[in-house]
Amino acid sequence: MKFSSLLVILLFYLCSVSCVNKIRELKRCVAGLEDDLCRLHIDNLLPSQFSYGKLEIEKYTMLAEEIVRDNPKNWDEFILGTEVPIIVGPSEKYYVLDKHHYVLGLELSQISEKAKVVQCKIISDWSDLGENEFLLNAVESKAFWLYDNKGIEMIDPGYLPKHFNKMLYDPYRDLAAYVRSNDGYEKLGIPFQDFYWANYFRDLIPVPTTPAIPQYSDWCNIRPYDLKDCLPMDFSFHDWIYENIQTALKLAHNYNARDIPGYIPPKQQQDL
Repeated sequence: MKFSSLLVILLFYLCSVSCVNKIRELKRCVAGLEDDLCRLHIDNLLPSQFSYGKLEIEKYTMLAEEIVRDNPKNWDEFILGTEVPIIVGPSEKYYVLDKHHYVLGLELSQISEKAKVVQCKIISDWSDLGENEFLLNAVESKAFWLYDNKGIEMIDPGYLPKHFNKMLYDPYRDLAAYVRSNDGYEKLGIPFQDFYWANYFRDLIPVPTTPAIPQYSDWCNIRPYDLKDCLPMDFSFHDWIYENIQTALKLAHNYNARDIPGYIPPKQQQDL
């Protein structure tokens, strides 16, 4: 094994020992700590949405690994710089309301499992409710994003993924993130804001779904983003986003998008 590989492994190990000192000073999240900051290992967190975009996940994965590799003393600052808003459900299930990409980025990183502890803030404590009453409250308060990765069908919240790595990829969530990062719309901190924009672009910028063989048509209706069986040979979502970003930016400032959170009118956009 090369020396550089051994060094990375050693740093990951040291981070499991030293990178979580300050985060450990926070109480562990439990029912009754509403509005307080607390800590949880990511294995104790549940997603409140079915899909994700790769762009921000890769950003957080790379950032976490870079900090551990180059300056592990900054790990506390990195973790304590982000609050993950959660609600507590029956049997003390902890559902993430925002920061899904941050959590999944940490989960997919190669840092020590012991270091994957995040700072949380309990927004609502519904742990005393029955399961059905809890799900009803969560749905009616818009705490869950219940659309699948095609954005066209709401799914029973009882089928939400039990792990973050079981969410489905939505390329339009990535397209929306690129548009936002290029001043296409304003980030407001509204839960699931990027998914509203993703669904807007979904209706106007198609992904060229093409079943590899006609018999796969039903499969490709279910999983249109299946690179192997449902998209043209050598298709790349990265290239697709790059090819469509200018069109998406124009659409973002179109008057038809005015009701989507974060909309920037054309005249105002010119002043940015």
